Amino acid sequence: MTAFADPQALKRARIPVERIAGPVMLISGGDDGAWPSDLYSLIVQSSLHAAGHPYPVQWENYPKGGHSILFPYVPTTLIAYPHPVTGVLTTMGGDATSNAEANEHSWSMVLDWLSSMTQCDRVDGR
Repeated sequence: MTAFADPQALKRARIPVERIAGPVMLISGGDDGAWPSDLYSLIVQSSLHAAGHPYPVQWENYPKGGHSILFPYVPTTLIAYPHPVTGVLTTMGGDATSNAEANEHSWSMVLDWLSSMTQCDRVDGR
């Protein structure tokens, strides 16, 4: 069962993103093995836009990327491993090449975005 099957659980777990008082950058992988980060990012982006969030919102999605989008040049070959308690094989999704590409591209996007946000004004000019 996923959280979407239990609306009350989803409501309790939801972060009130509309209260964020600044720019937001979202990074997701379309093959995330931990949770549907691309769907959750879409929900966050949509919620911010619907609430009239006055700051920039940027979303970078990597359709073939997994859960562990980090920074460039770290090993990306450990994708599946046994859970330390249950022993059940767990996957973070993606593949080594797609995850490495997502790491490298997202890192440069984050650095550019942070640089541009140092002088950020609200979208509405205030």
